[in-house]
Amino acid sequence: MRRFGFFLFPAAVVLVAVLLVARVTAFPRSEAPASQSARVGPCDVEFVTGADSLDVRCDSQSGRVRLIGLDSPERGARGFERASAGLRSLVGAAGSVTVHLAPGVGALEPGVERAADVYDGHGRNLSAEMIRRGWSRYRTLEPASPQGPELAAAEIEARVQHRGVWAAR
Repeated sequence: MRRFGFFLFPAAVVLVAVLLVARVTAFPRSEAPASQSARVGPCDVEFVTGADSLDVRCDSQSGRVRLIGLDSPERGARGFERASAGLRSLVGAAGSVTVHLAPGVGALEPGVERAADVYDGHGRNLSAEMIRRGWSRYRTLEPASPQGPELAAAEIEARVQHRGVWAAR
């Protein structure tokens, strides 16, 4: 019986792997196309509320947006002031921003934070710039950004160049 069990375990592992691959390819995860994200802008930034969020006014809409893909220091944590100042400098240099709300989060409204990709007037993703400068780290939590590969590459660049949070490493 022991020999039988020895051969049964690898076969079971292979079978589970094959079934998982078959399920993933047969029933792909449904993701909304990027075209379904709501584009709002140009928007004026009224206030930088933290190291990863902004209060914006876009024509008749206003509300708070959280930049997708960032793992920024929280208020009171080491690096928060530097990251917040960095976001303020990016926003100040941009003049105005364009907001791409994540699919399914709803419209901008006062008092409600919405996840969004935010771009400056030159088309640069503010999340990528925050990560590239070492002020924040890349986070892969939902909602995922279609710019995930760009954000991951920005973190690698910051790590290699020992920028910001990576300086002491």
